[in-house]
Formats: sequence, C-alpha cells, structure tokens
Amino acid sequence: MKITKWERFVLYPLGAALLILFAFYDLPIMKSVFNENNIFGRMGELGGEIPLQFLGVTCGFWLFRFRDQSTKARSILWGILFIVIALFFAGYGGGQVYSYLNNKDNNYTFHPHLWFAVPIALVYLIGGGLIAFLTKISNPKEAVIFAWFMIIMYFSTLLLMNLLKFFWARPRWRHLYAEFGDGASDYFKPWYILSCNGHFSDYFASFPSGHTMNALCWIVLAGASSFINGFKGKEWIIRLVVYLWAILVAMSRTIMGAHFPSDITAGFVIELLLFDLMGSFFFPWFHDKVLNHLSKNEKPLKSPSDPS
Repeated sequence: MKITKWERFVLYPLGAALLILFAFYDLPIMKSVFNENNIFGRMGELGGEIPLQFLGVTCGFWLFRFRDQSTKARSILWGILFIVIALFFAGYGGGQVYSYLNNKDNNYTFHPHLWFAVPIALVYLIGGGLIAFLTKISNPKEAVIFAWFMIIMYFSTLLLMNLLKFFWARPRWRHLYAEFGDGASDYFKPWYILSCNGHFSDYFASFPSGHTMNALCWIVLAGASSFINGFKGKEWIIRLVVYLWAILVAMSRTIMGAHFPSDITAGFVIELLLFDLMGSFFFPWFHDKVLNHLSKNEKPLKSPSDPS
C-alpha cells in the first residue's frame, strides 16, 4: 500500500520543479486558458471525483457485507453505521453535482432543484452496492482492512485540504475575474504567500486544489489486490490510470478558473505525499492491529451471501 522508489524519484522532483516554474507563470497561464464554458473543464468539475465517491460507497458496503455478526445487536449497529457510510459517499456525489450546477459563480444554464441530487445518489448506491456484493473476495479480512483504510485516507485528505485552504486563503481566479474583470490581476497572489484571513470561504479556497487531491485519493485502489485476485500484478496499471485521471481533472480545474497551475500541482504532490506516508508508516501498523482483532473471531467476517 505504497508507491515505488521510482515514483518518488520522478514525481516529487517534478512537482517541486513545476511549483518553482508556476511561481513565475501562474497568472499568464491562467489568463490564456481560462474559459468557464469549456466542455472539458465542466466535465472535470462535475465528474472529477466520481471514482473516489464510487469507491467510498463500495467500501461502505464491503464493511456491511463482512460486518461483525457475533451478536444480533452488533450486526444491527455495525450494519447501520456502514450503511450510513455508503449513504454519505452517495450523498456527497449527488450533492456535489447539484451544488456546482447551482453555484451562482458558475455559468451553468441548467439549475436543477435539490431533488436532482437524489437520483444521482441512487446511482452511486446501486452501482457501489453491486460492485461490493458481486465482486469475488478472496480474503474478507483484507477487504475490511482496505475499506477502513480508504475511509481514513479520505477523511485525512479532507482535513488536510481544508486546513491548507484556510491558512493559504488564496483567491480563486474566476471569483477575482467576476468581481474585477480586467483588473483582477491586481489582486492575484502567488502560491508561496500565506494570507490567512481568519475565516474560510469558497472565494479564498484556491490553494491547494481539492478536486486534484480527491481525484488522486483513489490511488488506494491498488491495495485491493490483497483480496481481489484480478488486481494482483496489476497494481502499477491501477496507479498509472489514477495518475492520468488526476492530471486530466487537474487541467480541467485550471481551465475553469477554480485553481491556478500551482494549486493543482500542490494538490497532486500533497496527496501523493499523504498516501506515501500513510501507506509506508500508518498502514502496516493499522493492518496488523485490525487483522489481530479480526482473527479473534472468524464469524464476524462471514458474509451473509457467502455459502457456509
């Protein structure tokens, strides 16, 4: 559950070099590519976090499938918790689409009612549930450990992302342009300047790119090779797909004026570093702790749908 030394050797220096470069060219690049009506940009904004959201729903249902059933009370309580987790990620997916379509700062012509989020959330629930219950799991214990780690990874990403946004308080270009027009350049702030203003708002949430961090967060999927036989030996393919996905999502965010090139670069590097550190140091300890706990009683991990 960690990246290779070659990935470290290539990606970290490349990220550092790009941050140095964008310290000088952030604004010129943004001015040349900014287009809120760009289809690619809108697709990235609305769908960039879909893989993470689906994986979150699937993990919630994996935990439900292999929940502790040693007693009826535990089965019910854990079942409720894990359904809530699946509902959270499904609601996150549906609510995000609704939120972006109705954001007054985005030039979308379609502004749906709040109930529009419900069918989208249902798609996540049904899709994630089918994946969770139809996928052949070779090692239920590893599936449980993976699901918990993925959830911890997501909330760690969410916490770190928002803390950085709070302390950097860098204004988004599209907000500046909407308010000041051609004079927006006068209010531009380089990425290396922290300007915490004591409160959090979407206006000052440019650094780092949350979409990019979440688009890279599902790199944890490579760890599913421990319980999905079809993934074994293909971990590098999964990571490569995730890297390409995150890069495309990152590019779309700059086109939409939501993040400067330095913001998406920082988001990519920070998320990669978070996964690297958690995979290298936290996961081995976490894996052993949870495995020892689960090994005390095999029954809790027996899926109701599995044959006796």
